[in-house]
Amino acid sequence: MVVNLAKGALISGGCCAVVALDVKNAFNSANWNRIKGALDDIGVPGYLANLVENYLSEKTLWYGTDEGPKEYIVTAGVPEGSVLGPLLWNIMYNGVVALPVPEGTTIVGFADDLAVVVAA
Repeated sequence: MVVNLAKGALISGGCCAVVALDVKNAFNSANWNRIKGALDDIGVPGYLANLVENYLSEKTLWYGTDEGPKEYIVTAGVPEGSVLGPLLWNIMYNGVVALPVPEGTTIVGFADDLAVVVAA
C-alpha cells in the first residue's frame, strides 16, 4: 500500500514523503487496559473481553540467576508467538492507524510497524 501511494503521487507529478516507525518492544509492552478498551470500542461482547482479560492477567515469569530463581510479575504485553497475541496488538493499535490526519496523509500499520505517507 505504501508503494502504491508513493507511485500514485509521483506519476501524477507530485511528491511523496514516508516516515517509517517501529514500536520498540511492542508486543511486550501492550497495555492490557488499552486492549480491553479497544475490545469494548469495537463491540466485542463482555464475556469474550473478560476471557481475553483472564488470558492476559496473572502471569508470572520465573528466571534463574546466580543468586537463585527470581520471580517477575508480568503486567503488560501479549504473547508474540501466539495466534491471539498479534491480533490483540492490532486491535489495540488500530486507534493509532485511525487517527484523523490532514488530506493527502495516510497512516499504514502492519504489526508493530507504522508508516506515515504524505503525498502532494
